[in-house]
Order: sequence, then structure tokens, then C-alpha cells
Amino acid sequence: MIPSVIYCRSVAESRAKGFDLDFMGEKSTSPMDGITRRYPEIVILKPFNACPQICVYCQRNWEIKSIDDEVQMSREKIQEAIAWIGAHDSITEVLVTGGDPLTLKNDYLDALIGEIAKINHVERIRIGTRVPVTLPFRINEGFLQVLEKYHEWGKREIAMVTHFEHPTEMKADALDAIKKIKKLGIKVYNQQVFTYYNSRKFETCLLRKVLKRSPVSIPITPSAPRARTKPSISGSPSPGSNRSGRKRRGCCRAWSGRMNPYSTSPAWESPS
Repeated sequence: MIPSVIYCRSVAESRAKGFDLDFMGEKSTSPMDGITRRYPEIVILKPFNACPQICVYCQRNWEIKSIDDEVQMSREKIQEAIAWIGAHDSITEVLVTGGDPLTLKNDYLDALIGEIAKINHVERIRIGTRVPVTLPFRINEGFLQVLEKYHEWGKREIAMVTHFEHPTEMKADALDAIKKIKKLGIKVYNQQVFTYYNSRKFETCLLRKVLKRSPVSIPITPSAPRARTKPSISGSPSPGSNRSGRKRRGCCRAWSGRMNPYSTSPAWESPS
């Protein structure tokens, strides 16, 4: 999962040449700082732009910063983003991601999730994190209390989605972290990103067996046109290399055709 030297050099050279590394086209679906909206009912909120580990497949590595940089959104920008969500009643789900939001302190997460929970039309708050793999001890009692506080049966769901990429990542401490979350009645999903070096068929089959025993849910992709369900291919080769770049760019073009109509919608404009 850790980028190779070749990959890092390629990214550094691309940045030096001024290339746009936003291969998912998130800029075109971001109506304001910290918000990405690809679908009418789901919005992405990014309060923190750093991670415990930089993954080679990260679609947002173009905006991920060093932990020493200014990576946390200001209180003013967070308030503006939440107000924007509140002003768009077609939004029913908020995905809190980043960066990895669990790098933030429990009291910050409590305040953040609490503000989102006040929005009546938000029925689901999903937290995207790889912390169960990278820092499983981060799933502590204080954080579990925050999850339990806002997971209201019949009213609002709190869910978590993580990235176990290989069966060897399900260690005893990772399993213990998952168990603590599941005991609260909170669903944990896994999103496996297909990578060049560790998503061979036998490894993916074993990963699914390990997740099933854990138990971590594996979302099933609904029927859709082939271009929309094709998994992204990434790995240590450079982002534009022939080995992975053609498949990735083709997939992104297919997604862009679906995303761009939303990016110009007047409903996305920030309220005055």
C-alpha cells in the first residue's frame, strides 16, 4: 500500500511540471472548500487533509499534505460547509473523510458529527477511515462513545467504511477494533481498491473470506453500465504509466461524463 520510490518520483516530477493529478475530477464537483458532491443525495465532507499512511491508490493524494502543514479546516470553513449541507435538503448522507478524519481528536469529532446530526434531512453519516488497519488502537473508548451518541436507531445511522486491501492486514488488534465498533450495532464496510501488486485473484478471494469471518461487510455493486462498475486499477507504477494509466483514465472519462452535469448545477452554489 505504501507508494514505491518510482511512484513518488513520478508524482514529484508531475507536480514540478504543473500537471493536474486530480484524476477523479474532484475539482469539478467541489462547490466550496471541504465539500465534494458527486451524487445528488451524498456529499463528501473533508475536515482534515492528512493521513497516518499515504496509500498508493489514494484518489485524493493530490491534495493530501504533510501532518506538519495546515491540514485541518478552520472552524469558519467547517461551519460554512455544514450550513451548505443544511441548505440542500436533497442530501441524505454525509461521508466524513479527508485525509483520515480519525486523526482528529475525539472532542473535535464529537462537535463535528453533532453539528451534522442536527440537520434533519441527513439520515446517514458515514466515516471513511483506514485507521482500523494503520492505527487500530485509535478506536478507543472516547471515540466509541461519540459513535454511540449519534447512532440513533430508527432515526439516523452511523456507519464506517474502511480499506483492508490484503488478508494479512487483518491482525488481532485490527479485529479487536472492528469488534468494538460492531458491538454498538454499527455497520462496518470494506472498500477494496484493486491494485497491481496485491489484488490478484487468490488474494482477493482470501481477503473476502477473512472479512466475512470478521465480520466486515463487502458492498455489492448494483447492475450498471460496464464503464461505471469497472474497478480502478492502481499500483506502484507511475500514475500515467502504460501499465495502469490507460485503464484508470478510461474509467475516469466514464465517470466524468456522469459527474460534470452536476458540477454546474445552481443548487450547489453556496448560500449567501
